[in-house]
Amino acid sequence: MTIDQGQSVTWNNSGGGNHNVHFEDGTLNGVPSTSNWTYTRTFSAPGQYKYYCDVHNTLGMSGTVVVNAGTQPTTQPGSTQPGSGTPTSPGYTIDTVAPRLTTKLQKVQRVLRRRAVVLSVVANEPASVSATGRVSLPGPKAVGLRPARKRAAAAARARLDLKLSKKALGRLRRALRNGARLPARITVTARDAAGNSRVRKLKLRLQA
Repeated sequence: MTIDQGQSVTWNNSGGGNHNVHFEDGTLNGVPSTSNWTYTRTFSAPGQYKYYCDVHNTLGMSGTVVVNAGTQPTTQPGSTQPGSGTPTSPGYTIDTVAPRLTTKLQKVQRVLRRRAVVLSVVANEPASVSATGRVSLPGPKAVGLRPARKRAAAAARARLDLKLSKKALGRLRRALRNGARLPARITVTARDAAGNSRVRKLKLRLQA
């Protein structure tokens, strides 16, 4: 589909299928779900945004949103409210600054009791915050954590829970016997309304 810069696209899941919307830039509406849901994304920057369903990507459930360049909002001198200028008007600004991102993560976590890896994030402006992660098992093996995503207000602390599936929990329970600790890596992303993003990569260890 093709839209203009600043317009929004809405996806609806009302048929009971197990779906989600996952963009290649890391933005997603959550883990696949069979419940009824609606997801809307506003595209503030021109470009091509490819997306897919995590469950059915191999079956061709994917697409691309093509965003054509348009007139950006403006800020007049002495005002914080959008004006009506053009790209050549005095005071015209385009937000190209990524959000500042602060993370708080307990470096050793008891994952079997929580059944999730937990962290909190703070962005200095309204942003979509998300996290993905993997846990390394003995040998060349790993299990993935379920992605977590929230919409965070400016300077407000948002908690992200990267949950474990029942199968992954069983594998971790076996690997954590006898006091073992497993390394895990978390990638946290904060993305503002203009599409600017900040990424943090974190490390921790998991124990029973």
